[in-house]
Amino acid sequence: MWADAVLVDEKNLARAILEFKKHNLDTPIEKQTLLNYRDRDKLKYQSLGLLRDRLQSAATLPLLMVYYPTQAHIKNVKIERLAGPYDALQVVDAHLSELPRRSAPDSLHRFSEAVLKLMAMSPA
Repeated sequence: MWADAVLVDEKNLARAILEFKKHNLDTPIEKQTLLNYRDRDKLKYQSLGLLRDRLQSAATLPLLMVYYPTQAHIKNVKIERLAGPYDALQVVDAHLSELPRRSAPDSLHRFSEAVLKLMAMSPA
């Protein structure tokens, strides 16, 4: 079982799982969603669900998908909160945020706030 990132607190307890998905198409990032990939990469998403279940009981650990662009003209990042059984994950909330940039320090703050908001919501 693996994930791109597991956020932990000062007690080394898992607080969220983040999975990053590169968006390299010339389509709006808003159209990126778990449903585009879940059936094609079934084992990957089942593994993420199983990891979530193993790290915290009752599947309450936030599992977030972060879609980031590789093309310079796309200025946003999309974050989805996933919930449900490990083998049938669904999107329960999503947020579009400005892509964090060094030249705009507030953009990192806004991105962090979006992630924290999705982490704090009650699971479905």
